[in-house]
Amino acid sequence: MLTKNLDEKQKPTMQQSTEASPSSTEGLFFQAFAAGSISSSCCLFQLLLNLLSSWNILHIGCAGFNTVLGPLRPYTRTMTLIWLVMQWFQHLNINSPLGKQEKDRIKSCCTISRRKLFLSSALCLGLMFMPELLESIRHSSFIQRKSPTVNINPRNVVELNYVVDNMGCEACINAVEKLMNGHKGVLSSKVYSFETGDVNIQVNKELYERNTEVTWTKYFEDELGDLLHTHGYELRPVGWITKSMKLKEKKKQDLFGGF
Repeated sequence: MLTKNLDEKQKPTMQQSTEASPSSTEGLFFQAFAAGSISSSCCLFQLLLNLLSSWNILHIGCAGFNTVLGPLRPYTRTMTLIWLVMQWFQHLNINSPLGKQEKDRIKSCCTISRRKLFLSSALCLGLMFMPELLESIRHSSFIQRKSPTVNINPRNVVELNYVVDNMGCEACINAVEKLMNGHKGVLSSKVYSFETGDVNIQVNKELYERNTEVTWTKYFEDELGDLLHTHGYELRPVGWITKSMKLKEKKKQDLFGGF
């Protein structure tokens, strides 16, 4: 009789826990979004800032997310992956001695939870590896900018090298290349590193040439420099030491200065 009363008392509790299972995953997408964003050094937020800049709504340039979170990326990614494994382990570990009806009910709840967990995991991993995804897309031959299919005298094609400062992540590279590729006379451009800021540009000088070589290059540099400055970046000569390089050197000095 006592056992029966205990079973009756425990039964509603178990029913409540199974009913609460779906609601316990309501914040899962927010957690996945937050963990994935931090693990990518907030790459998505920088992309959104670049989008606002392209619409002439807000010009910030690099917000510095990667400068702060970049060095922590291995640790944040490790913690995020551990969190994902724990979430999957909790949802797949169903070994409770219940009756058939209640087991079916728990499985039904967990099926819904697994769908949410699968989507949230995909969201989290997509955000986490967004920097690598952007880099692979940038180097993809399928989407690389092609030179216009017009007859250009090879003598008018000039290769110029500069340094673009204020870049801090892969999203900044995409933004700078897009700005340069859309500029007058630019046939193609490539950013080698956001840290060193080295860029290579191929220009059709025929669209800029005035009287002398010095005149057209100066005119081109002024126009391109103004465009980049408007969007938060700086056009500098080859050999310029970028802010990222200075910060890296300072961190190195602080690290070894204590020994």
